[in-house]
Order: sequence, then structure tokens, then C-alpha cells
Amino acid sequence: MAGLNNFEDFISPLIEQQFPSVYRDEGPILVLFLKAYYEYLEQSDKDLHTLRKMMERNDVDQSVDTFLEHFRKQYLNGIPKSPNQGTAFTIKHIMDVYRSKGTPRAVELLLKLVHGVDSTVYVPGQHLITASDADFYEPKYIEVTFPYDKDDEFSDFQGKDITGTITGATATVDSCLKTTASGKITYIMFLNNVKSIFKREELVGYVGGTLQPKITGSLSDISLTAKGTGISVGDELLVSSNGCGSQGLIRVTGTADGTGQADYTINNRGFGYSTNTAHSNVLVSSAVLAVNNYTNSDAIFRAEYGGNTFFSLETITQPVEFLDFTSATSAFAAALNTTTYVIGTNSSITSLNGSNHLANGKIGVFSNTGANGSLTLFVNSGTFGNTIQYYYQSNTTAFQVGEKVSVNSTVTGILNAANSTVLTINAAANGFTNVATQQVTGERSGAVANGLSAASKVVQTGVKKLWLTATASTNANTTATSNGYRTGTIIGANSTAIGLVANSTDTFLSTSQNFIKGSDSNTHANVTAIRLGSGGSLTIGTIGVDTESKNVYTDFISSGNNSANTDILDMVINGANSGVGIVNSVTISAAGSGYANGDALVFASGGITTGTLPTTNAVGTVTTNGSGGITGVTLSNNGVGYYSAPTITITTSGGSSGTLTAVMKHGYGLPKHGNTINTTHSGGYSNVINDVLTFSADTLGAINTFSSTNGGNNYTAPPFALIQNRLVDKFNQRNVVLKYDTFVSGTRSNFLADDVLVQTQPQSQLVLTHNGANDAAFTVGEGVVQVVNSTVNNYATYVSGNSTVFTIRDGKRRKVESDGHINVGLTDASITWATGNTFVGLSSGSTGNVTGQSTTTVNRFVKGKVLTSNTSTNTLEVQMYDTRFDFQNGSNVQIEDYSSSANVAEVYYNNPNTSVRTTGIRLDERAGLNANLTITATTGTGLIDTFKVVRSGIGYEDGETVTMSGGSGDLISGAAIVNNHGIAPGHHRNNKGFLNEDKYIHDNDFYQEYSYQVRTIIPFDKYKQQIKDVVHLAGSRVFGMVEATSTADMQLAVANSSVSQA
Repeated sequence: MAGLNNFEDFISPLIEQQFPSVYRDEGPILVLFLKAYYEYLEQSDKDLHTLRKMMERNDVDQSVDTFLEHFRKQYLNGIPKSPNQGTAFTIKHIMDVYRSKGTPRAVELLLKLVHGVDSTVYVPGQHLITASDADFYEPKYIEVTFPYDKDDEFSDFQGKDITGTITGATATVDSCLKTTASGKITYIMFLNNVKSIFKREELVGYVGGTLQPKITGSLSDISLTAKGTGISVGDELLVSSNGCGSQGLIRVTGTADGTGQADYTINNRGFGYSTNTAHSNVLVSSAVLAVNNYTNSDAIFRAEYGGNTFFSLETITQPVEFLDFTSATSAFAAALNTTTYVIGTNSSITSLNGSNHLANGKIGVFSNTGANGSLTLFVNSGTFGNTIQYYYQSNTTAFQVGEKVSVNSTVTGILNAANSTVLTINAAANGFTNVATQQVTGERSGAVANGLSAASKVVQTGVKKLWLTATASTNANTTATSNGYRTGTIIGANSTAIGLVANSTDTFLSTSQNFIKGSDSNTHANVTAIRLGSGGSLTIGTIGVDTESKNVYTDFISSGNNSANTDILDMVINGANSGVGIVNSVTISAAGSGYANGDALVFASGGITTGTLPTTNAVGTVTTNGSGGITGVTLSNNGVGYYSAPTITITTSGGSSGTLTAVMKHGYGLPKHGNTINTTHSGGYSNVINDVLTFSADTLGAINTFSSTNGGNNYTAPPFALIQNRLVDKFNQRNVVLKYDTFVSGTRSNFLADDVLVQTQPQSQLVLTHNGANDAAFTVGEGVVQVVNSTVNNYATYVSGNSTVFTIRDGKRRKVESDGHINVGLTDASITWATGNTFVGLSSGSTGNVTGQSTTTVNRFVKGKVLTSNTSTNTLEVQMYDTRFDFQNGSNVQIEDYSSSANVAEVYYNNPNTSVRTTGIRLDERAGLNANLTITATTGTGLIDTFKVVRSGIGYEDGETVTMSGGSGDLISGAAIVNNHGIAPGHHRNNKGFLNEDKYIHDNDFYQEYSYQVRTIIPFDKYKQQIKDVVHLAGSRVFGMVEATSTADMQLAVANSSVSQA
């Protein structure tokens, strides 16, 4: 069936077929007549022709001019009669113009149809400045670890809302990127809608996700150790890494000037350090001595420590004494020079021999006027100072050779020798007299003696005569002496200099024949120059991720004094001479008779010297039977401060023959309990060490960064620094050498320096079931004790606990055998903890009752960092990351985070005899003393004071050394702090808030919200009215601008004419 629109142009050819055959046969004339009629109507000016062309003429492309004019008037009102594109084409596409009316597209179509020109529409309202309307965007991202074979799952994070497992921080992942930084594959998640701060080492995941990648952290700060010079505020410095970090950028926000300021670069981060400044600290030298000619005549020290070396933290002394002299002739003065020495004797010596030398000293400086003059001597032995022999009354506590002695609390000399009646005192000043009321006190021993009033009992025995180079014919007499000793504590050294702290003076002497010596090493060296400076300091800010928790005792059994001012190292083991004693009980040696209940006891003597009383005297009474015999003693006060047992008498009206003996108890007087002694905390040799010494829990690790660095000022040479944890270095945990079997390759081909090794070691622990334990109050790591019976105690270390189970480790059983010796042979699982007996926390005091026990095994992980790797001998030098446990033979060590491993065949320590050591100081490898720095002294302006990380970059590792370049070219370095999510320089996503060539102030005319400008090559007046009539929106204002274009050599040039406004 033909479609309704399928019209034949002519009907006449069809007429004959419309008649039945009878008409065609019988009336052909009629048929011809009708056909002729229709042919007449089909002529071009007749109605049938017009009717048959109606559909065709409705198409503008085929319509006659009369119809086109009709269409133009109907559809092209306001448009010229002869548009550029033709009337028919314009009519056909005019609906595109009308449909886009109110948009720039309508204007562009209209001008193209009517005038055949291209145009653009500029909208001033889109270029108005709006205060605070710029959109500032600061990119944020996190760097994560991800399995290399699961990249598809990494992409699944895109678009997900993630949460940090530690901080609870949330964000939406905008995109995911896998990239490479210096050969290291890095996975990055770019974030939007970040709430809170993500932290390094936490996991992130999303709801429904199966993988939780770990955040490795991005560069968030730098702990500067070298601050450069010539830097200006606003300078931006690239952060360079020795590892895989790249693209980091900091901007300097503040600078300072420095005169001899110290810059620090960490070389070895060591292990055994904490952020507790009471435990770990950094000593920076306040004096540097340039030295040479290290010597040590003691072969034992040299063999043990590998060279002529000073020891860390030993006292360095420059033994200087100043003398005035006089002589009968000028021969002595004339012969003086700074290559010779003098011998000192007393005044009675007329000839020299080896036994009558009191002192020997090298001449450093001399001056004279005729036969009189002065000397500066460096004392080899003895002293040229005044020496006396002081005769005294006997006392019960012995003086100690080498201690300071004082008269009525004024220090006047050093004890050179002592016996029961005579003190020989060196370097003594005036002040000793022959009176019985004068007391001489030993500062260390606490001994006190009264002088004798007899004549000539203070005898001057010091040096009175000087002999030049031990020559009898060249001598002089001393007229005055003074002590000029210089001292300090050594904290660092190299082959040409040593660094001191706590130096007694800044003026060490560098004159001829000078020397310094170590109090412990006996090493000598000559001072060539003195370098000063002050104010340098460092504070440990963070430690590495490989840590251990440790209980460290904070009290030192050293040469300090106890609470009674007794030198701790001079105390006998039972504390009897400590000055911290009590009368613990009284023994009835004879009961006597005639005594009454309540008769008082009188305690006499027992103090520091014969006949003196203690700090607090004991008080007591007796209990008697029917005949007045003493049956018991009650002490209401045990007294405090006894050095020895007092004598006891009884105040009575009729008793006699009773004899009582004091039974003493002595403590050590250490800081934990001071001078307090009672039945619970005696603080003496009969107690466990936990009762006597104070301990503190600490987290130990390798130094990561310093939180505070002060370069000080006025350093004329780089100072030395000693980083120490004095509570840990005494553990003597040193570097070890591991010899291993064949390397088992996983993802690595061999061990490398800085690899962290892990060895898994099974550890047996006891699990105690209990009831009634106050487990919440126990402290992890504290000692616990259970009294089994009168002779047996069980000890262990608390690990964990809850309301029913208590886990302990390092169990030991202490048993007092019948012969009195202590047996600690049973340990750990071999110990039976008595059911029903109470165990007690030694520091917390918490308690619980044992109901049963079992054994469990847990793994401990011993770690260390590879310092050197020798693949030809299969040996590694390893710095231990554990202060208690060592690597074990016969077990694998594995590279942390890798599957590569090797079996340990042998573990041993470097032999100090063969260790390479720098002349100048013993190099310690012990944990808590093995970190070290390189220090330089910088003088200049423009040192970095403050800065901001503006771009975190990628691939940096926490604590790694980074460097920057800028300013005058001096070193800028520090330790990277890699903690939070990364940032990049922010930028404005639009410039609405900026007044520039593209942003304008509102003028209520051209620059307003309801205006637009047409830009084309024809004048505005040629199309202005057409715009208004056809596409213009009511309420808006139109402007025009001629924008002429020309082409030449295929290059386009554009010039703007002035604005023509409507």
C-alpha cells in the first residue's frame, strides 16, 4: 500500500483505468473526454496542478518564491530578506537559533546564517572579581605498601571511603597511582575529604575490602642538623635523599645569623636510646683541646683497647702547679729552660737519691729577676704543694688515702697517707693547729679526728727545695706554691683533638712540655691549642620502629655518696660502715636480777666516731620475771644513723648483773629508700635488688630524629658530642659477627648493609591460674615474688594477666640451703609455684593467689641491623637491636619484610685486640653509646631557622639523612621525619578572587551579571538590531566589538578594536 505522502504528479494517465471495461469498450469518447479534462486541469496555472504540488511546495528547498516569502515573513521576522546562507537554508535551520535563545550559541548561529561570519560571545559577568571566592586546593595523598601481584585490587580502592585503623582518620580515594621512585615501586592513593591525619605504620581499608595496605608515610618535617648559610626567607630548596626519596621541597620561613655555630650530621643511629631525657642525653663539648703525641706506657690498656687511647667519660687532668723560688746565687735561675725538669725534696735534703724525691715536674714557663723567680710546672709525680704530718687522736672509722680532708668543713688538703696516729696531707693550706677542739674530717670516709694539743704535732713535710734536672749543684728553695690543676670529662676525640665537658677552666695550657692524662686509661697527650664555644645542644626526638621495652635501674652504685655521705664504693658488703644503721633487736646475754618492768635502756656511742651518738638514738625498755631477771626487751625506737653497735646500760633502782647486746641492721642508704630502714625496706645486702634500686620502664630503639638542635655560638673548632643512655650502655651489648650457611634467595640475592635481620626464638613462659588477683594494677615488666616457705622464694617477671590467668617469664627459685649458701639452680618451668600462696608485685604491691600452673611457648623476635656484609666469607657485622638477647646458632635469620634468609652457623664478638680503632679515644660499640655524629662549625649569616615542607615528594624513609642545596653552598642536612600523609603545593582551581587582566570590578554597565558582548569581524551596528529582535533576552544588555582576523603565511593574528556599546 502506497504511503499517504506518495502522490502522483499527474492524474490524467490514470483515468482510463478507473472506468470499467464496459465503458472502455462501449463509450470510449466519454473516457477520452474525462482524460482531456484532467489534462486541462493539470496545466501549471490550473487548480489541480497547484493541489498536486502542495506537499512539494511545503518544503522550502523546493517551494516557489511566493511560498518562500510567506515562510520568511512567518519564521524570519527581524532577519534581512537576503540572508548570507539563503532564505531557504535560513528558514530550514532557524529553529536551531530559536531553541538556543539566551545562550552564546544562539548569537553565533544567527550571525553565521545571516552574515556568514564566525563570532564569539564574551560574558563580563563571568569575569567579575568576587572577594574570597577563589577555590584553593591542596593535594593530599598517602604512600602505602601493596603486594606487587595484586595491582588490580589496588585499583579497586579508587572511589572508596577509607579509614585508618589507628587514628580513625577517613578520606575518599580520588585516584590510585603505581609509580617508581629511584627504582623503588611506590603505591600512592590521592585523597579527597580528608578528616584527621593519617599516620605512618597504620593500615587503611574500606568496607567490604579484603586488603589493608600499610601507610609508609610521607615527608612531613626535617630535623635539621646543618643549617647552611646565605639563605633567604622564601627560598625553596629541593630535598635530596641518599635512598629512594625524590621531589621533596621546603620553603624557608625564617633565618638567623651564627658565629661559630655547630651543625650536626648523624652517622650511626645506634641502639638503646629513648626519648626520655632523664635516661638518654647528648653531651656537647664546651672545650676542645688540639692535641698530639698520644702515649700510654701501660701495655695492658694498649693491648685491650687497640691503641694509645683515652676512654669515654674518664676524667682528663692537666697537673699544673705554680711555684715561686729563691736562691743564694743566680745559677739555678740562669740554667732554667723549657726542656728540663725539677725534683722537689724537703729542706733537709743535701744530696739526691731515688727515695727522697717528693715531686717531679716538667718546666712549662719560667721567669726570674736575678736569683728569684717563678715556675709553671707540669707535675709528673707527687706534689710541689705544702705537705704536713698531722698527729691526731684515734677514731673508729678509718681515713682513706686520696680523699679530701677538711678542717671545720673547709677543704684544706688531699690525704696522701694515714695510720692510726698520723695523717700526711698534700696541697694543704694554712688552717691546721695544735688544738684538741679542731676536727679533721674525711670527705669520703666520714672519718673524724681531733688534733692533739701537744706542741709540734703539725709538722710541715712538703717540698722546700728544688733541684734542676736532679743536679745537686743547681738548686733553689720554694717560697710559695699554688695548685693550678685543670680537669674535664672527655666525651670524644680523634687523632688531633679531644672534647671535654665539665671542664674546670677554659685555660688549659699549651706551653712547652705540657701534657694531659686520663685518670683511668693513663693515656697522655700534649695540648697544642684550646678551642672554645658554648650553647650547643641536642635532644632525641624520635626513635625507629624496631624497639624493645626495658626496665632500667636508675640508681648507680658508683663513687657517689649515700644518704649518710659515705662513699658507696667504700662500704663493706653488709653495709656496716654505711652510716645507715638501726638497732634491729637486743640480745639478752645475762638476765641479772632485781630489775623492774619498764626499766629504760641507755644506748651510748655507735656514731661516726668513738663516743659520738647516731643521728637518732634508739629507745627501749625491759620486761622482767618474778625475781627481776630480764626476759625481754621492747624497742620503741630503733634509732637512725648507726655506724657501729652501741653499748647498752639499764637505768634501774635495784637491778644488777644484766648484760644486753645490740643486734644491728645496716642499709646502703641508696636513693630509693634514703636512710630509712624498716622490716619491709631494709635497703641492704639481704634484700633483692628491686628493694634497693629504683627502676623505670623505658622504650629503647635507634635514634631517628632530634627534636631540638641548638648550634650554639662562638665555636672556633667543631665541638665533639657523645650520645649516651647511661642506663643501657652498662649492659655491654656489643656488635656481633654472624657467620652463615648458604644464602636462601627469595626476593633478594644477598644481605646488604642496613638490612634489618630477624631471628625467631621460642621462649618458655609459665601461665599461672589464680583467684583474687588485682591484675589491673600489675605493671608489665615488674618483678613478682612468692614466698614458698621460710627458706624458699620464687621470682619472675610479669608479662600479662587478666582476671583468671597470669603469665610470667624468667622464673628463678631462691633457696637458702642448710649451710647458709644461696641456691638459684631452678628456673622457669622447673619451678613449682605453691598453690594457695600469694604472689606480690615488687613495685606495684598487687597480689594474687596461685591455683595452678602450666607451660606455654611464645616467640620472641631478636633483631639487628647489618653494618657490613662479606659475601665471599658469608659473614655479617651486625648492630644489635636488642639489649638482652643475642642471635643463636642453628637458627635462621631473615631479612625483615623479605623472604630471603640464611642459617646462622656461628656468632662471635669482634676481638678488641684486632679491632680498627682511631687513635684518640676508645670507640665503643655498646648499645646506648654507639650512635655518633659528624659536627662542623659554621660562621655566617642566613642560617635556616624555620621552614615549612611544601611538597612531600615520594619514597622518603623515616630518619634517613637528607640534604638540600642553596645559599652560599654550605651543607644543609638533617633527618627526614616521615609520619603523616603527603602534601603538594596548593593551587587555585579558579581565579575569582584575584584582580588581574581577566577579573574586573563591577561597574553596573559593561561589567555586570546581565551583559554580554558579541565579538566578530563586522561592525556592531550591522547586526545589533537583529540580535535584539531575534535572540536577545529581555533585561540583559548587549555590546559588540569588531574582532578582525587576517591570515598570512598560514599564521593567525588577532587585534581587538575598541568596544562599541549599545
